[in-house]
Amino acid sequence: DIQRLASEFLRESYSFVAVGRVGSVASTIVQDFVWAEDQDKPRALLKLLSSSQHNNDRTMIFINRKDDIEEVEKLVSKQFR
Repeated sequence: DIQRLASEFLRESYSFVAVGRVGSVASTIVQDFVWAEDQDKPRALLKLLSSSQHNNDRTMIFINRKDDIEEVEKLVSKQFR
């Protein structure tokens, strides 16, 4: 399902790299997918990050556009100093 959804956003010339078995996840990894409207994304991200902070978890955030990276970095840095 995630690959199908991702294909809607990727260019036709994208590269796919698989490590391990496609579709499987290590037992120590938890994947979450949250759909949010553009205006709700900052609040949704902070909510997810706040919940993972209690477990001392590591989080990887994928950002679609370079222009948004700095904005997300400022938002997260301000919230979690």
